[in-house]
Amino acid sequence: MISLSLIIFSIFCLYNSERLFTHLGKQSIADIENALEQTRTETKHILNLISADQSCSQLAPELRQTVFMSDYAKEIGVFKGSPTIYCTSTEGYSQVQIYSTIFDRIIHSPTHETLAFTRTAITKQNSILYIYSDNQFNGISMVIPPRYLTRLINGIINQEDLIFDIKVYQYHILGQNHQDYIKSMVFNSDIFPLQIEFFFTVKTYISYLLSKIWVLLCIYFSLLSCYLYKRKIVIQKKSLESSILHALEAKQFEVYFQPIVKSSDRSVAGCEALLRWNHPTQGFIPPNIFIPLAERLGFIEQLTDFVIDQATALHEHYPHLMQNKYVSVNIARELICSTEFTDKIIGRCINHSSFAKNIAFEITENGDFSDSEQNMVNRNFRLLSHSGMRLFVDDFGTGYSGLNFVRQFHFDTLKIDQVFVKNLGHEPHLNNVLISMLQLAESLKMRVIVEGVETQEQLAILQQLGVDYIQGYLFSKPLPQPLWLDYLAQHGDVQQVASSELAYSH
Repeated sequence: MISLSLIIFSIFCLYNSERLFTHLGKQSIADIENALEQTRTETKHILNLISADQSCSQLAPELRQTVFMSDYAKEIGVFKGSPTIYCTSTEGYSQVQIYSTIFDRIIHSPTHETLAFTRTAITKQNSILYIYSDNQFNGISMVIPPRYLTRLINGIINQEDLIFDIKVYQYHILGQNHQDYIKSMVFNSDIFPLQIEFFFTVKTYISYLLSKIWVLLCIYFSLLSCYLYKRKIVIQKKSLESSILHALEAKQFEVYFQPIVKSSDRSVAGCEALLRWNHPTQGFIPPNIFIPLAERLGFIEQLTDFVIDQATALHEHYPHLMQNKYVSVNIARELICSTEFTDKIIGRCINHSSFAKNIAFEITENGDFSDSEQNMVNRNFRLLSHSGMRLFVDDFGTGYSGLNFVRQFHFDTLKIDQVFVKNLGHEPHLNNVLISMLQLAESLKMRVIVEGVETQEQLAILQQLGVDYIQGYLFSKPLPQPLWLDYLAQHGDVQQVASSELAYSH
């Protein structure tokens, strides 16, 4: 009886799942088409500027402004009557050729629009090109990050166990690993060379079955399997928790400090506090391993409090060395959304008048928030700003949400990621990208810190561009507190750090 009940239940759910996923696939296609239509509506005013024969120098500011205001476009280029993009929002004047096959699709499309595949030059991310034109084939080419479209699809399917991929013409955009799937469903756009494919695995169907449990027997087996699975997770979690807790109690964590240097006179404006885990047997454990672990296990606030306490103690114990110098601390997404953490920081600002002056918060730009999170973040940012806390945007330019992030919230400083500095002086377009970022910061009245500066050539270019502050190995690697204090004592007027100090390992 139990086996028969499970078979009948499975057949019933499989039949209904087919109808459900067909609806979700068609809705995903429709929502992407609507998003592209919205983007076309937001940008079609540029066609009038192209028709009016405006030069690239006249067009470029409007292109950048449109990118800044757009919900989907990351970069915009324009062409006039031929398949040559002569002006872009990032580089200004250009001579980029649109493939003839793509331009033919624009010509023969009833609405003169199409999609194509590209790979961004800096981050090497797969992206989608949305290209359209008027009847005279004056047109616009826009880079749309796949993340914006996958966010639409994820919002529709609302099921993390359903794997999907997006295909534009013959190119897979996401490249998801779907080798072990049982079945797939394909959905095509009637307007664009766009295809969405759903891949159904055993996990997909199990998840669907569990969401439809109304048969007592199925409930029993579901609860039993969930119980065994959760028991395994709890055992693993306790082991990981004890590891982090022991590290805190055994004082295995240590805070390193990396100077932030004022570009104009090379004085030390402050430093960034960086947490390090020195395990007694495994040595230094990289932050990209233990920070996500702490976030997943719920210990990130304790680690953050530890860093803040160490930064505060630095000012209290060495005021003569730290005078007029701040310490910036990285704040995780979870804490940005926490009212308890924010209220605790506000309390410290009230009880210690120098706290807000001495400490700044760095917040990474990966800030796609739900509506409820958005309200919470708005509230927390407002309170922190009113209390005098300085808020920095960290790693700007590496995520798709950067422009929207700085547009939504008030920040004091923009930290440009080192990816834009590594090849500075060897890739001319990087200068234009940095100029755009500096113009953005200036328009929002934000200071700028450029990270990852390692050579005098990079420094010279950044000074010529008018960058405010510099951070990188050119001056010093992150240093433990004793070496940091020595550094301050020896380099009050910042010079290049001695080779022995530069050789200091993480």
